[in-house]
Amino acid sequence: MIKPNKLSIQSYMDIELTFDYIQKNSDTLIILLPGNSYGIEAPMLYYTFGIGLELGYDILAIEYAFQKVGKFYDASEVPFIIDDCRHAIDEAMTFYPYKNIIFVGKSFGTVVQSVLSEELVGVTIKHVFLTPVKKALPAMRLYKSLVITGTDDPFFTSEDIATVSSLSLVTVKAYQDADHSMNTSSYKESLAILSELADRIFEFMK
Repeated sequence: MIKPNKLSIQSYMDIELTFDYIQKNSDTLIILLPGNSYGIEAPMLYYTFGIGLELGYDILAIEYAFQKVGKFYDASEVPFIIDDCRHAIDEAMTFYPYKNIIFVGKSFGTVVQSVLSEELVGVTIKHVFLTPVKKALPAMRLYKSLVITGTDDPFFTSEDIATVSSLSLVTVKAYQDADHSMNTSSYKESLAILSELADRIFEFMK
């Protein structure tokens, strides 16, 4: 088992945030950005972390300050949350001059990755958007992206799916009857979806 390094920053809440940072001397860095109440240990991000390890990439797994203190974020905090993530990425970039960055965000994380990717220069960027929200749509027009969503996700409508499906840089998979957590009413179907989407992420990242 690989023991991750720890990367620390001082957050806007004036607490220390410590992130798992896997260094395998790769020129590709995966940045994992969780959802509001969907953490790094939750299934889609947990298995994406494992995919990154299997592919031999470096990995930075973000935890937001509001998650560490056990609360939900307020809209006014979003710029500060993004700034924390920016500092973490800047810190990781001091260790190795990465040529490729793959952002993987879930829900709220898709908003964060959309903002941060526009600020990075001199690197090739790809995105995995897991159950994205509408605010992530502009970034999908600019970068090679994999979008994974469900037809019963209220935060990304059939119109949104149609819009991104028409974009040349985007590959979209909308799972029938899956909700914002990529679950259906059948546990067997939900597990099958998780396995299939993990395969899609692997193929997109490699």
